[in-house]
Amino acid sequence: MQHFLMLEQQANFWSMKTVETNDKNRYGMDGTQWILEGAKDWNYHVVDRWTPKEGDYKQICSYLLELSPVKLDDDIRKK
Repeated sequence: MQHFLMLEQQANFWSMKTVETNDKNRYGMDGTQWILEGAKDWNYHVVDRWTPKEGDYKQICSYLLELSPVKLDDDIRKK
């Protein structure tokens, strides 16, 4: 849990825009949609990214995927 909270703080999750302005129409036939939701102190926040680039947001989502019993092939994890 401590590692997750560190990643959450590092990504500045609670201050991230739900959708990046340049991502609004950026959906396609190839890629992945990464959505992370959170609730804290009666507040709800969601961040939605289409095929996020390397960085803190992708790192926190990848960490949660590692903990999940669902195993994706390496091609999907890299997108």
